[in-house]
Amino acid sequence: MKRILSGALAAALMTSGVGAYAYEVPNTNSQMNIIQHETYNCDAQAQAEMLNKLGLFLGTDKGFELDRGMTRAEAAAMLCRFLGGEGEAKKSAYAVPFTDVPAWAKDAVGWLYHNQLTYGVSSKLYGSSQPVTAQQFAAFLSRALTGEDDMANMLLTESEASNLEGKPFLRSYAVAMAVRALPMECYRDGYDKIRPLAKKLAEQGVFTAEQFTSAAWDVLPPALEGDSCMIAGIPRMKCSEEGLLEVGESVDSPQPFYYATRQSGDTLEFWRVDWKTMQAEKLGEQPVLSSNSRCILLGTIAETGKDYLLEKDSDIKTGRLFSIAGNTVTLELDKDAVGESYLEESTTSSGSFAFAVENGVCTIDKTGVHIREAAAQGDVGESQILFTGTNAYVTQTVTGTETILSSRLNETGETVSSYTIPRDMLDGRPEARTVEERGSDFSYRLFYGEGGFYRFDEETGELIRMLDTAVQDITANRYGDPVFYLTHAPGKRILGGINGLGGDTIVVMRNDEREPVTLVDASAGIGIAGFTDYDVSSDNSCEFFTSASVGMQHFNQFTYYYDGTTGKITVRDYKAGRPEMEKGWSIETPDAYKKEYIENEQARLDAVWNSKR
Repeated sequence: MKRILSGALAAALMTSGVGAYAYEVPNTNSQMNIIQHETYNCDAQAQAEMLNKLGLFLGTDKGFELDRGMTRAEAAAMLCRFLGGEGEAKKSAYAVPFTDVPAWAKDAVGWLYHNQLTYGVSSKLYGSSQPVTAQQFAAFLSRALTGEDDMANMLLTESEASNLEGKPFLRSYAVAMAVRALPMECYRDGYDKIRPLAKKLAEQGVFTAEQFTSAAWDVLPPALEGDSCMIAGIPRMKCSEEGLLEVGESVDSPQPFYYATRQSGDTLEFWRVDWKTMQAEKLGEQPVLSSNSRCILLGTIAETGKDYLLEKDSDIKTGRLFSIAGNTVTLELDKDAVGESYLEESTTSSGSFAFAVENGVCTIDKTGVHIREAAAQGDVGESQILFTGTNAYVTQTVTGTETILSSRLNETGETVSSYTIPRDMLDGRPEARTVEERGSDFSYRLFYGEGGFYRFDEETGELIRMLDTAVQDITANRYGDPVFYLTHAPGKRILGGINGLGGDTIVVMRNDEREPVTLVDASAGIGIAGFTDYDVSSDNSCEFFTSASVGMQHFNQFTYYYDGTTGKITVRDYKAGRPEMEKGWSIETPDAYKKEYIENEQARLDAVWNSKR
């Protein structure tokens, strides 16, 4: 039986940079700085020393004075120096229309004003002695990157702005925002010259590549591009060995090294590369599985100190499992133990990993490597691991007659919960009903789809079925109670446009209840794509939308509001997938076409739904 493992987590980076960030620099969780970044060294002193080494930030006779506030004039001087304009500013001595700029700041303010990076508080005043605000400093940096203020909300997040409200903007915050700007893409000079700000400054001769990568080490994280270690788009050092292929996920780990492999004839070599020195150390070798195989890092079991690498080949649908402890590579599972398996992905959680093998599930934890029997052995179909939690995992097996959803303990393989989901009949033929892992709420991992809605407690392994009917979307208020479910009756499938499948019925259920209450049913005649997550309230009100394809990834969308007090539905908006094709559309009146659509749909709803409430 072929087995597939599904489900993966991804992280999005606010800054662009090059490659995937790796190697955890110190002080990423420093709480002394309101301006935070999860992959940067957030220690204000370390950041200031980095900029100082590059000549981008100077102290006073009292040191860096990071706990002191900044005036707009001081901010101008810092920005001019940070952006590499100090030399030109002194040479050109650009005039300014402001009467309140002190002599020591005139060159800097003139340079910023000439380059449209700063403006005054009025036509005559710069506001030199006024405290600079976080929003103003973010705007200055954004203009340096793009020429506009559009990147300001990436240089200063909404939560940071909220935390700074009512507080002075300190020099340490300015330093942190400047460091944050260095890896960000700069396209002020045109889209044909997009590159990180740090790379632009290096090209201008503000500092050399060697000076930057030396100063930025342990402040900004390194990334791998080809065989080179990069920091903010600037090459630091090449790997000492040629022809190494990095192990997938390894370059994203917080370790001070990454793993790599190289095929040499019939031998697969395993290497470890130190991020700081880029020196490669050979750890061992194994016979080659195939020329197309690749390795990924599953992760580290902290209690044993072992790293686990999964080798897979999607063409021949098999693979091998290796562990690395110190300088020793050990083959844990050969291709015969793995058998025929797609090995598409691995799913990880706290302290454990898992992947599907032909005869069941391979789990890896502090007790070692174990192959457990899958949740069910159907004679037709495929079995999946949907998620692996701290102490338990969830499997789904589709057979010729049913779907079996089960949870099992990682250590013993003992079944904790199991549900049988019968197939649906569509146009006289059986159709499998399945679920997918869809993230988590306050306490549980969530699974839902045509096979129903389930909550999974990864600590106890209990899998709780909340609804046995199809669930294609959910929403809740900020307290998570009640929960709204988008569903439909058995024996049908409803297209949901952008989100794939949808529903025609909305039910609501409070967390302490087990019987759902229907709010909107199929008689409203709305093929619902999903919820908007706006206006969700405890009185059973919610907002939802439809999405009908008009081709070429364009969708016509209605937005509706269900009033939980009256039970009536209001059409709130309509957006055409190709508005330029609509009657009455123009650049001057881009929304004029909407009125007729909204009125017609509201009239239909009033007749079939609202008039009966």
